Formats: sequence, structure tokens, C-alpha cells
Amino acid sequence: MPYREQVAVMFTDVVGFTSIMEQSEKEAMRILSQMMGIVRKLVTSCGGRLIKEMGDGTLSVFSSSPDAVSSALDIQDSLEDENFKIRIGIHCGSVLFRGDDIFGDTVNVASRLEKKAPGGGILVSREVLSSFGEKDKPKTVNLGMTRLKGLGLLLQIHFLGRNSISPDKMKEITPMRKSGPLVLSVFPLVNKGRPEDEFYAYGISADLLSDLAKANSISVVPVTSLLRAMKSGESNEDIARRFGSSILVKGTIARTGSQMELSLTLKEVESDRTVWMDSWIEEIDDLPVIKGKLADGILKALGKNPEEYPGVTEIEVESVPIYEKYLQALQLWRTKKNKQDIQQARSLLDEVINSEPEMIPARVILGATYRDSGEYAKGLEIFREAQEIARTTNNSSDLLKVTTSIGILHWMKGDLVSAQSAYTESMRLAKQLHNKEEEARILNNIGLLNCDRSLFDESLADLQKSLEISTDLGLRAAQANTLCNIGLVHWNRSDGVKAIEFYEKSLNIVRTIRDQAGEANLLRNMGIIFNDRGEIEKAYRLHAKSMELSRVLDDRSGMSRALNNMGNAMLVLGQNEKAEKYYSEALLLARQIGLRNIEGIILTNCALLKIQMNETLDVKEYYETSLEISREVEDQVGIIENSYLMASIHIINTNYKEACSLLQNALELSDEYQINRNIASIRTNLALSLVLSDTSIDEVLKHLRKAQSTEIENVRSLPDIYWKWSKICADIAENTDLQPIDSKKYRGEAEKWRNAAKDELLRAADRIQSNEFRQSFLNQIPLHRTILNSSPLAAESLQ
Repeated sequence: MPYREQVAVMFTDVVGFTSIMEQSEKEAMRILSQMMGIVRKLVTSCGGRLIKEMGDGTLSVFSSSPDAVSSALDIQDSLEDENFKIRIGIHCGSVLFRGDDIFGDTVNVASRLEKKAPGGGILVSREVLSSFGEKDKPKTVNLGMTRLKGLGLLLQIHFLGRNSISPDKMKEITPMRKSGPLVLSVFPLVNKGRPEDEFYAYGISADLLSDLAKANSISVVPVTSLLRAMKSGESNEDIARRFGSSILVKGTIARTGSQMELSLTLKEVESDRTVWMDSWIEEIDDLPVIKGKLADGILKALGKNPEEYPGVTEIEVESVPIYEKYLQALQLWRTKKNKQDIQQARSLLDEVINSEPEMIPARVILGATYRDSGEYAKGLEIFREAQEIARTTNNSSDLLKVTTSIGILHWMKGDLVSAQSAYTESMRLAKQLHNKEEEARILNNIGLLNCDRSLFDESLADLQKSLEISTDLGLRAAQANTLCNIGLVHWNRSDGVKAIEFYEKSLNIVRTIRDQAGEANLLRNMGIIFNDRGEIEKAYRLHAKSMELSRVLDDRSGMSRALNNMGNAMLVLGQNEKAEKYYSEALLLARQIGLRNIEGIILTNCALLKIQMNETLDVKEYYETSLEISREVEDQVGIIENSYLMASIHIINTNYKEACSLLQNALELSDEYQINRNIASIRTNLALSLVLSDTSIDEVLKHLRKAQSTEIENVRSLPDIYWKWSKICADIAENTDLQPIDSKKYRGEAEKWRNAAKDELLRAADRIQSNEFRQSFLNQIPLHRTILNSSPLAAESLQ
């Protein structure tokens, strides 16, 4: 059965043997016999194995490069006084053993080196010399970096020999020498083969980018960002410029039977100088080494030593069928359109992990499929296993990736303490690896975490550091993401104006780099702010544009979110049929691709719509299902929101005790998780439940005053909140235990808040430009009709 092994390969060959044969066959046979005898003896004495004799040459393998070099020097010394010369080439790396023969690039490179070597001399690669300690390393002449055409390789060649003159320099490649940020745009390989072979192109490209990102002195534009930008139809060169890249890499791949045809071009963006270009053929048996081979060449072309970056050029898995399943899973996960795609990706990854338990990248992706679907417990279990393997194998770069993934999972499920712990460990690892790009990413995550903990100053400080690093490294996509998150922090601290300012800065960058997904996300965020500020039509237009962009990208997650937001705008405007249509489409998409958290949010909004349409029969079921999903995915915001919204149904049904219990629980959770959203509404509903259940005035007033002292960031909710305050004060005024002067005071307060509710409602209507929307806003929402038709000192029901 074929197997791979890391070895040193040595070729020998007699110089001018054909000419010797033509002059004297007897002399040629004597030379051949003498040479073969010496080679057999000295290869064996140095621990090597003679694989085969080929005419006047030999092929041998050694378990270590120093043994191969020692054998080569001994052979040349033994033949120093002979009237013939031999040349020797040595290279080391992965070799495929099949039967009694060996195959692969390492063999081909050693053969090429032997053919370039002078008589009596030895040519070795830099990889061979790297196996020596500094004190033991033999003295050599560096012949420079050369391109081994037709192999897809760059090689640093060294001359070694005491019995020969060094050949001339072979420098064909001028590695890039650039100070400052080095940003790469490594475009996904273009599949020139059958459509069903697309997974080779995407999977190898994604794997290549992931490994290149481990090199701490370069930054790589994410493959997803490039894919989005490529939809613009611009040239790769123009796209690379937009991302601020110094270098672009592009290529093709095609499977033809048992072979893979590849091409690669590496260019300097500004000068348009081609640093390296080649086309070659790989056997399908060598599929697992292609990614490492590409990484090796790219790093060398950039003037980097691949050996300084452990794990970047190494083989992840030796089995071709297993590696193919891994590549297929990568492609499925990226292009997933429904739950079946996710399940198929998981099934493939399970097969990979069962065959290759230590393949951490497969475990990371598998964990992400569960995390992103809200199945946090399963995702965490997979990440923990990967983390333990990375620690056991002392794989710091993969340990960093897994630990960061664990932090994201804890953050998504609302366990902020555990998320902080994971991010702290990730930061330690990133600094240990001198990976500034990863530092920026982790700081960004910590900033979002502190935002969720309402530590806004700390959050902004973290995000500012992240922005500075991303700017220094020239990472435009990362800058845009951080600016967006800074805007998010300002929104959470109720500064919509500042939030929009940063969203627009981010928007300028994402439009420059043609990041349509980033633009869609920003437009959704901006729409939410305008929605809260009562600029509903503007919010709707932004969400509709976001929907359009997501549809072009076939981003079903983005489409579901945008449709939900469009439904929210129509709900606020009283356009119930349109809201119902958008919610239905959003819910269908969320269920198709298993977005449980989004499904819960949409169900909550569907319940609000049903109440507005006076169809309350199924509302409780909607809230209960949404609450169940929120608990399942550990969405604390969802749990709080559904708890207080369910309380409104209990108030309508005069179940005041149940309403109070839910609202008290919502307040406790808000305090525990430092979530301040909707606090004024929760306290207002609690005060209303208490006053309707004849609770003491002092207890009612305690919660009412707390509600009135709470900042209300959502302008849209003001008419509703003010109306309820009016209702509470009117009910207090009717209490027979009050003195007349106190009753009059609370009637005055009731009138004040009734007028405030009506004024806010009319102001909101004035902001609506469309007459159709203005009329539905005022007439199709029951609460709005009640407020507009209320009489002074009235205390009508909220029905």
C-alpha cells in the first residue's frame, strides 16, 4: 500500500558517460562498475538505501539530510583522483513510496539539481541545509533562487563540493523586498475542469489562505471578501488595489483523469512585475501536498523562509480520498443553502475526523457548523476536543484558532465571563506567535464583548487599538469591520448620531473594496437606528437595499434578516399585510438554513403583528416558541424580550399576577446580564400590572418613577410608554384612599402624559412622507386610534 515519508533524496550521474561509451565501451563499463560499487558501499554506510540504478546513475534515500550530504561528500572524495567525474543532487521532503520505487516533487527536484550540478560537485536545496545545526552546517556557495519550471516550485540552491569549481549564480527569481505592511490578495483558484470539481478550487484556496495567515509578517485578504468583490466584474489587479494589496496571486486548477493541471502567477500590484509564474501537472496521489507547495512558493517569492512558519507548508492529511472529503465539506459549508447542505458537510467532516483524529481544521469547521446553528453545547464539545489535541501536539497556531472559536461561541450564547477568559488566552497566544493580525481580530471581539457588558469606554478603547493595528497592517476589510463595531457601541450607548458617523466611515471602505455583504450588513444596522429614531421610510429603504444586495450574493442569512427588518418597518407603519408577507418569507429562509436564533426573533415579531391585527388567538404560542428557542440558543436578550412581551398578553387577559412574575424575571435577567434594552418598557408594564391588580400605590409609584427616570433610546416606543404612564396615573387618581389634592395631582399627571403620547404620535406621523403610510400609521394601529380619539382625563383600556 502506498505511503508517505519525509526523507532526503540523492541522485548521482556520471558526467559525459555517453561520450565515454562511444570512445571505449570497455572503459565505460569499468567506470560504471567502479562508481556503482562506491555508491552502494557509501550509501549503505551512511544509513541510506539504494532505490535503483538507472544506466549510469543512481537514486537513493536517507532518513536524514545530514546522512545524505555525508554520503555525497564521501562519494566525491573517493572518486577525486579518478579520470571521470560524477555530479550529485540532494533535496528533502515528502516522498510517496509505492512498491520498490518513490515518486513526488522531492524526487523530481533532486533529479533537477543533479542535472545542474558540475562534475565533481554537489547541489543541495536550502531545505537540506536547514536540517543541520549551525555548528555542523557545511560551507556552501549560495547560487540564488531559481524557478524549477514545470514543477510549480521555487528553490534556493547551494553548491557544495571540495573537488569542483562553483557554477555561476542561477538567480532567476528576485524575491519581493518591501518594508511596511505586506498585504496579499490570494484569489481563489479558477476551476478549469468539470463543474462538479469546483470543490478542489475553493477548498485548496481556502486552506491555503488559512495557512498563509499563520505567517506573522504578512496579512492576507479573507477569501470571502475577495469572492464578494469579484462579483463586481473588475480585474483581479483592480480588486487587489482596492484592498491595498502589495501582491496578488491567481491561478487555475483542473482535474483530468488521475492528474491535476495547475498554473500560478504572483505579481507586484503597483509595478505589475511578475515575480513568479508557472504551470505544471500533479498526480492526483499528490493532492494533499498541493496546498503546502503553493504556500512554500508564495512565501519564498515574498523573500520569506517557509521553515520559519511551522504548519504552513506541512501536509494536513495523507489520504487522497479523505482530503477530498475535507475539501468537499469546505465548499458545502461556504455555499450552504439549506439544512441538508449543513448535514452533508457535517457527515463528510465526521468521516475525515474518524480517519484523521488530529486534523484540527476539520474539527474547527465542524464545531462552527453547530455553533452558527445555535447548537452551542455540541459545538463547544467539538472545540474542546480540538483544543486538547492542539495542546497535546504543541500546535500553537491551531490552538489559537480553536480558542478564539470557543470565545466566539461563549459570546454568542451570552456567557460573557467564559468568553472573556477564552479571548484572554487567545490574546496571549497571538502575542506569543507575534501575529498582529490575529491580535487585531481578538481585540475586536473583546470590544464587542465589553459592549455587551455595557462597558462602553473599555469597548471603544479595545476597538480603537484593533483599528490602529488593522490600519498599520493595511487591512482595509478589518478596518471596515472595526469601524462598524465602533458604530455599534455608540448605538448601544444611545448615541445614534455617532453610530451613523462610524457606520458611514465603514460604508465608504466596504464600497471601495466592493464588499457587498459588508455593505448589506451596514445598511441593516443603519436601518435599525433610523427605525428607532422614527424615520421609518428611510429605514425601510435601507433594509430593502440590504435585501437586494443579499439576494445578489445568495446570502440567505442576510436575506432573512433584511426581510425581518422590512417587516418591522411595515409593522410600525400599520401596513399589516406587507409586514405579514415579509415575516413569512424571512421565517421560511431562517428555517431552511437552520438559523434558530433568527427564527425566534421573527416569531416574536409575528406575535406583535397578530396583536396589532387583533388576532390574539395564537400569540401566546408564538411567544412561547420564541422563548423556547431563546433558551435553547442561550439568547439572553431574546429571553428578556419574550418574557416581557408575554406579560403584555397576561395583562390583556387580566392575569396580572403572571404578568408581574414574568416582568420581575425580565428585570432580574437584565440586571444580571447588564442588558439595558427596553428597561423603560419593562418597568412601565410592571407598574401597569401592579396598578391594575390593586397593589399598593407606593409599590406602583416606585416602579413608575424608575421607568420615568430611565433613558428611552427608542423614539418609536414613546407614544406607547407615555400612554401607559397616563393610564397608570389615571388609575392611581381613582384610588379612594387618596386625599383629593393627591387625586388631582395624579389626574394632572395623567393628562400631561396623555397629551405627550398624542404629541409624540403626531410628530411621528409628520415624519412620514407618504400619505398612504401616514394614514395606515394613524388608523390601522389600534393603540394609535385610541390615543388620537382619547378625551381629556380619560383612562381607557389599552385594548
